Parts: sequence; structure tokens; C-alpha cells
Amino acid sequence: MLRRLSFTYVIKAVQERLNSANLNCLVLMPENIVDPCVIIEMEKQDEVESEFEWKESYHFFIHAFAASLDELYQQIQKVEDELATRISVPEGYEIVSQAARGEQKLVQENQITHVKMGYEFVISHGIKTKI
Repeated sequence: MLRRLSFTYVIKAVQERLNSANLNCLVLMPENIVDPCVIIEMEKQDEVESEFEWKESYHFFIHAFAASLDELYQQIQKVEDELATRISVPEGYEIVSQAARGEQKLVQENQITHVKMGYEFVISHGIKTKI
């Protein structure tokens, strides 16, 4: 398949996976954050150089919010556990890698504790052929 997978499909698949673990996962930042919750922030989508395959890299952040540090640690563990197994992708696509990457940041803002975790998925969408 020569068509790359839309980033919206990746976000939706991650959201569904995290919601199945009762993480209250959102894709849009609400005006007033209701803790505990998890928000997905898409950072970028890039083509990955490869001699043999068409591959795309999807970089995103998962923000987790909670009232207490203990509750936040539980959320972090749930996110890590859920994203340790591959998300499902449509036929014709294959996950090459799915891993935590980039920024991992823990902060206290007002009465809410917040962590920002970076992830990268690389998805193949076809084999390159030479004619």
C-alpha cells in the first residue's frame, strides 16, 4: 500500500486502547481539566528513510493529570502497560516499532500533578520495488 496511515487513525487507536484501561483519555484539551485524565497531543508525522519499505513515524505526547502523586504513578503504569502491546492497524500496514521516546517530564501545577510522556510509533505501509 502506497498510502500512509493518517495520524488520526493512530491517535484514535491509542485513545481506544487507553480508554479500555479506564484512563479517561481525551484528544482535545478541555477548558477545565478534570482529574484524573489522559490527553494525547500529536507532535509530528514524518517519513522514515528506508531502502526497502515505505515507513512513517508518528511522534506524540501523552499527558496524564491527577490530584495526587500516587494516583499519577498508577496512571503512568497503566499507560506504559497498555502501550507495551501493539495497537491494531488496518490490513496493509505493519507496526515496525512502538516505544516511549523523547520527553518525560513531571510537574506540579496548582493542585494538579502532570506528567508528559513522549511516544513514537513507526508504521510500514508498503515495500519499495525497483522496475
